Amino acid sequence: MLANIKYYNYYFKIRKICRYCYYDSIRIPFDVIDKFEKYSKMVRSLTRFSFNKNKDLIDISGLKELDSKNYHIDHIYSISDGFINNIEPKIIASIHNLRVISKNQNLKKGKNSEQSLSDLLDKYNNY
Repeated sequence: MLANIKYYNYYFKIRKICRYCYYDSIRIPFDVIDKFEKYSKMVRSLTRFSFNKNKDLIDISGLKELDSKNYHIDHIYSISDGFINNIEPKIIASIHNLRVISKNQNLKKGKNSEQSLSDLLDKYNNY
């Protein structure tokens, strides 16, 4: 029955929603939240490694280095879509799925993927 419950909290302000509302918003079923959190941590760890090793390919203009508070490393194919579609963390964290964009642009994009899975896999497999 928990899967049918919607969690609404009108007292939270922007970006301060309950844990269940957040995972519901990114389409992660409640019964796999722990698995998703482990997956997300792995992807983010691999992303840091991939970015640090390939800064010149991912951030050609050096925006992240110059202004890290206003620029984010974006996963073009989202972490949540990677989890839902059982994609290996190393593919989601690969240079073929990373870019540096403005903080506002990334927050506006949210959980949405801006490249298809087939495009990501083609880039990854043909590198």
